[in-house]
Amino acid sequence: MLALAAHCEPAPPNVERREVFYSPVLQVDGIYRSMEGPIGSAVFDLNGAAQSSKDPELVWLTGFRSIVVDEERKQLPQHFMCHTNLVYRGLGGHREIFRGASLVNKDKLFTISQGEEQARFPDGFGVPVVNGLKGASFGVFNQLLNVNHKDFRRPLRLQYENTVFYVPESERRSTIRPLYQALGQVMVAVNQEQAIYNMPAPGDLHAQASCSGGDTASPMTFKDKFGQEFSYHWQLPPGREVRTTLITRTMLKLKYDTTIHHIVAHMHPFGESLALKDLTSGEILFQSNMKNYADRIGVEKVEHYSSAEGIPVYKDHEYALISTYNNTSNEIHDAMAIMYFFLLDKEFKIPDEDAMARGRGWRPPENENHPGGMHRHGHM
Repeated sequence: MLALAAHCEPAPPNVERREVFYSPVLQVDGIYRSMEGPIGSAVFDLNGAAQSSKDPELVWLTGFRSIVVDEERKQLPQHFMCHTNLVYRGLGGHREIFRGASLVNKDKLFTISQGEEQARFPDGFGVPVVNGLKGASFGVFNQLLNVNHKDFRRPLRLQYENTVFYVPESERRSTIRPLYQALGQVMVAVNQEQAIYNMPAPGDLHAQASCSGGDTASPMTFKDKFGQEFSYHWQLPPGREVRTTLITRTMLKLKYDTTIHHIVAHMHPFGESLALKDLTSGEILFQSNMKNYADRIGVEKVEHYSSAEGIPVYKDHEYALISTYNNTSNEIHDAMAIMYFFLLDKEFKIPDEDAMARGRGWRPPENENHPGGMHRHGHM
């Protein structure tokens, strides 16, 4: 007699919600280089989640989109985009729920910058956060950039259209694998020719990723415990430059072997590429190439990485970022080079009722402030 094989129906796909928010109107009435332009900011909750009970609920963030639009909400070129940060404000209650989980170490969830419009995870992946906690909220910060538009007789007025994609846990139909964010940033050594953060006498392997000297482009400098000074934002003179920075212990901070499933890169105009290198194996794990505009200053396209298979990374390996710029102008510009990594979180557990009760019981400090309002377009 033949045994009948069991037939397993595939899990139904998760239905993604989305909510759209518009920033306050910002006016283009001057030249604004990186980190100099007007900022629109706001806080919000995802109203599509926990609608019936109004209780806090776990949601899975599956993506974020930010584009520049005019007052009629028609899309404008992204060269007006300096950056948009989506953050989670009020981590105290979140930490009470997830005690020790790596996913709550950072309040910044997504960054969108020039040359890109969105970050969307592979199907079946998401960043888990709790929506609706008292004293906690999502925040969005949009900063304007303008180095091209110079006719200020009629200043441009624009907004940022921000879209959050998510799946409420109560509506989840199939498995979502948890991600957490880490980042790496290229740095320059200030007032010295070479340096590695917190490593005054590096070995041969680490010396491959020593920060070369440079002039800071802003007051954002900092010193390590040995008094070595660094900057993430540096001046970019005409010509080509290649910089390397060790990111293993100070930024990536791997607690265990895991996989990277999404990478977003951020560079300024005249950037050519940003690469993640495994110094231990000598392999380039991912290189994001940049396409600059041919007729104006700005980044037209940035390559990203997104894969369900992922890139394996190991806690006992050493990692570095390598940035390449080519300033083809006759002027000094400014530069940054950042990679945002979304890694598989092996510590995450869906919170039980006791954990959620701890979060509901937390109260924020009395002096905690939030930025101003934002117009909600609606949710789906």
